[in-house]
Amino acid sequence: MPEISVIIPVYNTARFLSACLDSVLDQTFADTEIICVDDGSTDDSLQILRRYEKRDGRVKVLTQRNARQGAARNRGLEIAAGRYVMFVDSDDWLDNDALEVLCRRAAADDADIVLTGTRLYDENGGSLGRDYMNFEGWAGWQNGIPAEKFFAVFAPVCGRLYKTAFLRQNRLRFAERCFYEDNSWGCLVGILATRVSFVHNVYCYRRHPGSTTGTKDAKVFDWVKDFDFFCRERKKRRLRSPLVKCAFFWYLKSFDWYLRQLPPADQRIFYGRICRRLKLLQLKKEDFARAPLPAGEAGKLLTFWQWLKQKDFDRCRQLNVYFCGVLLYRIKTRPDGSRSDHLLFGALPFFSRRRRAVQK
Repeated sequence: MPEISVIIPVYNTARFLSACLDSVLDQTFADTEIICVDDGSTDDSLQILRRYEKRDGRVKVLTQRNARQGAARNRGLEIAAGRYVMFVDSDDWLDNDALEVLCRRAAADDADIVLTGTRLYDENGGSLGRDYMNFEGWAGWQNGIPAEKFFAVFAPVCGRLYKTAFLRQNRLRFAERCFYEDNSWGCLVGILATRVSFVHNVYCYRRHPGSTTGTKDAKVFDWVKDFDFFCRERKKRRLRSPLVKCAFFWYLKSFDWYLRQLPPADQRIFYGRICRRLKLLQLKKEDFARAPLPAGEAGKLLTFWQWLKQKDFDRCRQLNVYFCGVLLYRIKTRPDGSRSDHLLFGALPFFSRRRRAVQK
């Protein structure tokens, strides 16, 4: 039985795939299996996978019709034989000793999950000079994630090593046939994990126009599908952890932000879908005072939540900036979506900006 199962969902990433696979196969820690799930690629990705499968017995290739990353990861999980599981996106790569560092920490702490931060690179592999999360020097937790740290460690699926027994005992699976499936996964893992550890940054994330993380517009509606999945799982599992509230705040923050990124016609549809699910958020006014968020952000979310309850679409599209509970700045989108008006203290006109059309 291999110590680590590395699961790589693949969809039309032929340009980057060899670099990803080489980084996983050339690790200082070799007791691995690499499960690659081709999600109906239409480029040369599958041919590249087959070549690696013939070259190295650790590589296993599965194929499926296009069903998105969640379904591909679930297929990999079903056959994973390792003591630990790690997910790697097929356009990213790992430091040479990443698996050794992660596995050593997991074994020493008997951790359910080990988190690493992510270094950011452009599509040509050039450093962007910044990290997405950095856990250098962080101590682990033995009794679950503290509520005040939930957002600080809420990370993508990749950049974590999971104990396989923890995943299977909790019957954890991804939402399927939707983008942003890593949000419900991250919330559920964060709520259910007991022993959490950290290592320095060993995961390298490549940002490019085709990456899932960079996509918006119509795919934003999948946030609602992912939220529905989380709510079904929460109800089925009868989760009562205080961290459930943290997850609700995460989704509310996301709804608030994404609503204002859409073209006006799509905003109305997205807003309607949020309103129909407002009761599922199960938040009360007093919850916002205890939210593990900066005071200004908690106040902003409370205002957005109240406007949702009042069915006030135009106000929901506004962006308000608070300081110590005082409204300093408001960005208000005109009904036709043509311009954004910037108002000091929510009322004094500062300037107006034409909004660029969002390409679908």
